[in-house]
Amino acid sequence: MKLAKLSLVAVVAVGALTSFASATKLEEAIKGVELKGYVRYRHTVDIENETNDNEYKGVFGFTMPVNDMVKANVTLLTIGHTKDAQDGGAGDGNPTINTKYANFAFTPISGLTVVAGKQKVVTPFADPADDVGTGVIAVISMVKNFNLYAGYYLNTNIDKAGGTPEVRSLDIYAFGADANLGIVSGSFWYADVQNFATAWYVDAKAKIAMVSLSGAYAALDPEANDDDIYQARIVASVTPVDMITASLGYVVTGEDGGDVTLGDEDAKSNFYIELADPRGLKDASLIYAAATVSPLKTFSAKLEYLNGDATGVDDVTETKVTGNYKMSKNFNIQAWYSTATIEPTGAKDIDMEKARLEMKYTF
Repeated sequence: MKLAKLSLVAVVAVGALTSFASATKLEEAIKGVELKGYVRYRHTVDIENETNDNEYKGVFGFTMPVNDMVKANVTLLTIGHTKDAQDGGAGDGNPTINTKYANFAFTPISGLTVVAGKQKVVTPFADPADDVGTGVIAVISMVKNFNLYAGYYLNTNIDKAGGTPEVRSLDIYAFGADANLGIVSGSFWYADVQNFATAWYVDAKAKIAMVSLSGAYAALDPEANDDDIYQARIVASVTPVDMITASLGYVVTGEDGGDVTLGDEDAKSNFYIELADPRGLKDASLIYAAATVSPLKTFSAKLEYLNGDATGVDDVTETKVTGNYKMSKNFNIQAWYSTATIEPTGAKDIDMEKARLEMKYTF
């Protein structure tokens, strides 16, 4: 049995048991293998509900050359939570290691890459960090600073709340393009979720000297009805000196809400700070303001504020403070505190208050 034909884990196990003379074979077996990923710990406190949660997550991605044209990609994931009994937990849940991605990347010619298998869902309507699908996607990069994308997913792990039928069992067709022309960049995406909805997304960003301007528009057209669901935003930022950036933005949603995602609030098509999610707000009009100070290359602090109203909601307010410390190139510590209040018309206010400490090592 040749070591090169074993999985990487098996190679390491067998190599540990063989004699010193086999070291050369082990080295040849793992030659060219790349490892990327991260280890992350989060401690989140729900101050309003007096609960806490500890989450630990490890992502380990291996890329292995098959031949001059093909690479094999395998990403392993482990994620778990620990909670005290009073918070509904039972200590450590002893999570298992799962296969997050397993695919092959083909590069038949320069500028064309086709990935087939289990992989991230790349559309802006999904969260590429967590949403996974089985299918094929092609990336064409034959023109400098311009990319085309075409993808088809047989199924995904996406769970759209209240979605009928479940999005995870539906075919998804996606097409996109992005370009970077120097001071101006932008992207466009279209997705068709079989028997559920079609979605559009377009964004653009421009920067001249110390001023930058960005905007985005996303819409979701359900097949079951004629609901007006969209979300649009524009944000202007100015950096008068290297250590200070100030931003001012405006966000609006459609008459039937702003849920332009396939279920995950972290999708690129959704704009939110942390707690006051505009997806559930109908005909919302929101003002966003932020200020970032970076007194050191390794430390920054950010203050964000959101305020506005919506149909059936007299006022929406959120304030978030974030501190970020980059201890080293691969190790980052972040802490944030956020408080928000939603005041429904004629109903009791909804108060939210959370804080989080996060430590993340990337490799």
